[in-house]
This record gives sequence, structure tokens and C-alpha cells, in this order.
Amino acid sequence: MRPAILPAPRRQPVLRLPAWLDAVISVGIVSADPEVRRRQKFVNIAAIAAAADSLFHVIYDAGQAQPGMAVMHTHNLVLTVLFATVPLTHRLGEIFAALYLAAVVLAGVCFVL
Repeated sequence: MRPAILPAPRRQPVLRLPAWLDAVISVGIVSADPEVRRRQKFVNIAAIAAAADSLFHVIYDAGQAQPGMAVMHTHNLVLTVLFATVPLTHRLGEIFAALYLAAVVLAGVCFVL
């Protein structure tokens, strides 16, 4: 008799990343479970994009030379550092880095408002 629910078929990756890019987005990941590693890579990608965006805002706004923007520059620099530390938190648990990233985003948005 066949089981009523079959396991999901294993898919081969459609896109293979270059080794250097895979190494960058795998920083800090220590899990042996491939599904956990995959989720943590997405968290790393989001953290790297957020850090790059915050740093871009500092550079762009500094080029505008508007008075009174020092607080905003400091805010964006702090966010850049906090986003850059996300990959270091994977060792604290499977979802800790995702929760930390969400908390940093929430705190950053609330501070600006």
C-alpha cells in the first residue's frame, strides 16, 4: 500500500552562485541542516543589502551638505554596523539572526519617525 502523502521531491539548484559569492552570503552559518542554511543565507542577503543601503544613504546625504543632518548620518552609520553584525548572530540559534534583523529594522524605522 502506498502512503497517502508522498515526500516532496528533491530539487537540484537551478542557479549555481560563484564560490566567492556563496562564501560571502554564508558567513557565520554553522548549521548542518541544509534547510536552515538556506534560510540563514536569505537573512544574510537581507542584512548585506540593508547595510549597503544604509551606507549609501550616509554617502549620498553627506554629498548634499545640508545642515542639521549629523544626527541622520550617525543613525545610518549605527544601522550599518548593526546590520553588518547580523551574520555573527547565527551561532545563537536557528532564528536568532532573523529576529535580530527584524528588531534592528523596527528600531531603525521607529527612531526616524
